Amino acid sequence: MARFDYNQREQLRRVQFYVSRVCNNDCVFCIDDDWKAAHPESRGDAIPARVLETREGREVPELMLALDDVEAFLADHDRRTEIAITGPDPGTCGVLEDYVRRVRGLGFEQIALVSNGRTLARGDRAQRLVDAGITHFELSIHGHDPATHDAASRRRGSFEQTIAGIRAALAARNLAAAEVRVETISVIY
Repeated sequence: MARFDYNQREQLRRVQFYVSRVCNNDCVFCIDDDWKAAHPESRGDAIPARVLETREGREVPELMLALDDVEAFLADHDRRTEIAITGPDPGTCGVLEDYVRRVRGLGFEQIALVSNGRTLARGDRAQRLVDAGITHFELSIHGHDPATHDAASRRRGSFEQTIAGIRAALAARNLAAAEVRVETISVIY
């Protein structure tokens, strides 16, 4: 894996990386919406590699990590740094718990999951993620009722699934031996 010099890695408060290129929503405000419209064959499943620009004007490749690259990528980071695992939706990643365990095994104490939450209510997934090491759920909700949320996500039933995921995360938090935060994220559009 190619190494990137982040300059003063030890001062970063949060590092975020992608574990999936798939999302089970198709939100109207999605940053990949233009690309998906130009590539209808993708059905929204394949997200392009993006280039993110830093303040210094340098181009930085998207941080999409294979499971085997986690250790190398995080090796030089201060263990007090919060690690955020995201996707488009990381819940679509079948080995998500393995990513969390790898990050925890490296000694990171703060591990966030940034997700739409829809997959958290399946079985005991939220509890398995907490057991693996998640300490912070950041779950997206895009409206106060099913009609608003489902219109924003362009997925019928997504509101109910997200609410079920939030409830599952709260239940897992309540059973956790250590502190687990559960927060919601809403996009104003």
